[in-house]
Amino acid sequence: MPKHPRDLQQHDCVRQSGSARQLSFHEDGKVFTVPVHGSLRCNHVPTVVDACVAGLGCGVLMSYQVDAMLKAGKLKAVLEASSRRRDR
Repeated sequence: MPKHPRDLQQHDCVRQSGSARQLSFHEDGKVFTVPVHGSLRCNHVPTVVDACVAGLGCGVLMSYQVDAMLKAGKLKAVLEASSRRRDR
């Protein structure tokens, strides 16, 4: 389980087709990027979620897309402290 965003370089990431090959994170008021890789890219969000539930890698998804899986204990949120959050 990644503890820091840079740990993602050592993990498979399930990516959505067309998504960036690097992710942006915040730390100490600064933005930094981490290159990500993985053997699976999908163009259908439910397939990305299913792949993550199956243990095929980490995914970057919107909270509403995985809320039920998080509540059911099928997925675990990681790196929340480093992710970019928009003010509501």
